[in-house]
Amino acid sequence: KIAGLIDDNPGLYRKIVYGYPVLGRFDEVERVIQENGITEVIFTHHYSEELRAEILALKSKYNLLIRDFVFVLRDLTEAGACRGIVKPYSVDEIDCRSLCARHDHEVERSAQEKADESRPVAATE
Repeated sequence: KIAGLIDDNPGLYRKIVYGYPVLGRFDEVERVIQENGITEVIFTHHYSEELRAEILALKSKYNLLIRDFVFVLRDLTEAGACRGIVKPYSVDEIDCRSLCARHDHEVERSAQEKADESRPVAATE
């Protein structure tokens, strides 16, 4: 269950956004965790390394599950293998070929196995 959102936009403070209350600002995260019994924090954007470090430091103190919700845009082949660019957070570009190499190999191997299965087999003595 989503308890609410954290946002530094003063115009959103204590308002409802996408059906969820804005519970506080980033400098109030620890208070929000305590007051609302939060057990999981989900980053929905690429925040500064300092902010991420501050929130990650609360992980063991409050036994939190901390996750990233990452939006990605990938080019796929007809077989579903990743080809092209991954765009996490719609900000940084990473060549996904190395990230998808294992998946590509598995897709290619599966396609080859299917092709092999459809070939007639000749037995020789």
